[in-house]
Amino acid sequence: MIQLPRFYGLEKNRTEADRAIFVETLAGAGYDPVGVASVIELESARSWSPAIHGPKVFTKPPGYPIGLIQFSPDTAQSMGTSTAELEQMSFGQQVQFVKAYYDKYGGPGQFRDPGDYYLAGWGTSPNSPDDKVLAKEGEVAYDKNKGLDVDGNGLITAGDLRGLMHRSITNATKRGVWSYNVDQTPSITIRVRNPQGDNIGTTSISDADAPGMSPLASIYGAPVMIAYPNGWRFLQFSPEIQIPAKTGHPYTPVDQQEPVSFGWQSGVAIGILGIVVTIFVGTLQIQPGRTAKAA
Repeated sequence: MIQLPRFYGLEKNRTEADRAIFVETLAGAGYDPVGVASVIELESARSWSPAIHGPKVFTKPPGYPIGLIQFSPDTAQSMGTSTAELEQMSFGQQVQFVKAYYDKYGGPGQFRDPGDYYLAGWGTSPNSPDDKVLAKEGEVAYDKNKGLDVDGNGLITAGDLRGLMHRSITNATKRGVWSYNVDQTPSITIRVRNPQGDNIGTTSISDADAPGMSPLASIYGAPVMIAYPNGWRFLQFSPEIQIPAKTGHPYTPVDQQEPVSFGWQSGVAIGILGIVVTIFVGTLQIQPGRTAKAA
């Protein structure tokens, strides 16, 4: 059960259908929609608009960030799109890019606190300690975000950002919550091999099929499933690390290619080709121990 606080901008500017799309997209992928919502509420100035512009702070056209989490021109390009395209997207379409942005940081396992989503927006590791300094007084980043220095010590830290998100969530929760039944067990597609190491198929698997998969995948990357004929299944993350999966977990076999065979026609063709090559080589008149000169 997901309980999404009633953020003022979210309630005012998005429909119930939009909210359902948002929760299902983020929670279905394993992310915390509450943490992401707190970022959007701030970054979009409560508008929750895919087309909202930020101030002109970039040299690269169009010079401003755009959308729900204020994608920069470079970030948009790195994700295979542009701020111009993002600006024209529907809310549901841009939410997919919000999810994709957090995928760049290693997936849901990297986000342990709602405030970590805001840290990622600053381009820093979600796992940064609270005392990590993100901007100092006198720097451009500090001057443009001075309001985030809540204790007025001339520093903006990871702890400051986490605290800001926590307060935003607390205040929104006081207004009430929406409840959603969403499956928060994300699945990933992986390769399947037999015990001999041959690729024999693909499958989708989640923590429900192999408890502990997501934390290990966030560290070692996607595993490979080893499928034994007796139905045993194991997820292998490295030669030394593997965990059991649900017995008999199904997979889709790879397409079997027809073995290459040579009929009598192929044999004749190869024989003729060999004769032609022999004649051609003979015309080069290259003596043993010498190399041909380039023309």
